[in-house]
Amino acid sequence: MDRITELHLILDLIKKHNLPLSPILEYAIQEKEAEYSGSNPEEVIIEMKLQEDNSPKNLAEYVNDFATLSVAVSKGKKLPHKAILLLSIMQMIEDGDLANNMIPLDNRIAETFARTWDRYFNTKAPCVWTPFYHLKGEAFWHFKSQDSSDKLEMLLSFGGTPSIGKMRPVIKFAYFDEELYSLMDNAQTRNILRNILIENYLL
Repeated sequence: MDRITELHLILDLIKKHNLPLSPILEYAIQEKEAEYSGSNPEEVIIEMKLQEDNSPKNLAEYVNDFATLSVAVSKGKKLPHKAILLLSIMQMIEDGDLANNMIPLDNRIAETFARTWDRYFNTKAPCVWTPFYHLKGEAFWHFKSQDSSDKLEMLLSFGGTPSIGKMRPVIKFAYFDEELYSLMDNAQTRNILRNILIENYLL
């Protein structure tokens, strides 16, 4: 029996007997498989998630979503605003500044967005509320209304970008698919998603 088969056997036995599999142990097994097969560990994780995850969407699908954000192109380059906002939110999760799947319209988002922008560009950070609003075009991004879904629908049908003053009375907070938020809340999968954004929009 080769070493990769042994690793698969360990995973099968854990699942067969409904034993707890911590993210750390799972990642260690996947990392070893990548080592034995000569593959990139992140590629192995994505492939295993694609095969094993029975949730509505899995890591591989969100990797594709992040790689194909609906963004404008200027001088042959994809505009990075949505990517910077997503990176900022993941940084907040990592730093413990966002404890649940509710992204508020407050100064924390604006400040983190500005710091993240400064890390990659030598220009003044644009307004965070533009990508915050226009992420509505991505299937994984949602808004919770303050009190009226009708007012929210009217706001989202607006052709331009409403001001933060117009958004706050209508939008209580934004939120991700629960599956995506769980992936962002895990260090290993968060790094995979972060790298996808950097490679596709910031390099």
